[in-house]
Amino acid sequence: MRSGARDGVLALAVVGLVLLAYALTLHPDVAGGDSGELVGAVGGGGVIHPPGYPVYSLLGQVFAHLPFGNLAWRINVMSAVCDAVAAGVLFLATLRCTESRGAALVTAALFAFAPGIWRYAISAEVFALNNLFVALLFLVAVLYEATRERRYALWGAFILGLGLSNHHTILFTAVPLAAWVLWVGRGDLVRPRVLGLLVLALGAGLTPYLYLPLAAGRHAPVTWGAANTWSGFWTHVLRREYGTFQLAPNGIAPSSSSTETLVAWGRDVREQIGLWGLPLAGAGVYASLQPPRAARLGEAVLAAAGLSAGVMILLGNLPSSDALHAGIVARFWSWSAPATSSEALAVYWFTSTTTGSRENAPPPRARTSSTICPRWRVV
Repeated sequence: MRSGARDGVLALAVVGLVLLAYALTLHPDVAGGDSGELVGAVGGGGVIHPPGYPVYSLLGQVFAHLPFGNLAWRINVMSAVCDAVAAGVLFLATLRCTESRGAALVTAALFAFAPGIWRYAISAEVFALNNLFVALLFLVAVLYEATRERRYALWGAFILGLGLSNHHTILFTAVPLAAWVLWVGRGDLVRPRVLGLLVLALGAGLTPYLYLPLAAGRHAPVTWGAANTWSGFWTHVLRREYGTFQLAPNGIAPSSSSTETLVAWGRDVREQIGLWGLPLAGAGVYASLQPPRAARLGEAVLAAAGLSAGVMILLGNLPSSDALHAGIVARFWSWSAPATSSEALAVYWFTSTTTGSRENAPPPRARTSSTICPRWRVV
């Protein structure tokens, strides 16, 4: 079996094993939080709470037609599939960059089985689909770094549009990655015609929002807002009822300071990766920032994780002093804390310096990794 085919089989095995673990722990019916609303809105063709999550709704209607299980279980399965596929994508992205199957497998496992990821991979929630789009952005960034082919930038713009049609927070991940792509590819990508193509690709990814006025017109039993009117549509998409630039409406709970939320973020990272993981992550971050740094994709990924967590620390206006509200805020940084940017940063550094894992690596692809992905240890 050729190396590429073997890697594909391994990626499928990762997806299958992760999905099996999720299936064994899947909620059999409606879980807590927003799950009841999501199941009801998807099943009845209604509009989910702002910003509407149209991609989630459309994909959910596919899973709602599974020929077995109750409706809630079917939507729970969608979350499991999304996070399992995200783990497989992370495996491929890490493998392409590090040429280490061991590092790729460990990275996928660290992502899939982090408690904050697993919790929402087994119930109806929008975060698993967001994780999948984030993982796809990382993969196309790695592929663009290795090839400088314009198609990967266009795919990235399209994936970003789809991601924004599910969860707005993907923007904070995408900004550093997009800035990096436009900088390293400025000789090609910043030309007016190519910029126009990128905008069109982004717009194509945003077209699921056209579903909202159609769904609002059905007057389903479970639906939110008046997205079938011009003002109602923008009120919904821009989350004006919550406050566009804050997590929750004022007055819904006691106010919280950014310092309090920062402390909660640090506590959550420690709980997710354990005390043993903190020095390992620190060593990985340090190693990732050392020269040579030819393309700086590693720095862009670190910036994406930092910006994602930092924005939620600033905008997450719910108190972190009680478990309920702390858990609500933590959902929005779950991917950036343990799952990718802290534990996984150290994986390749650890494996390469302790086991010499490259000896089992696939044949190099035009030797791009050693010069284009220098010392990058993260997906």
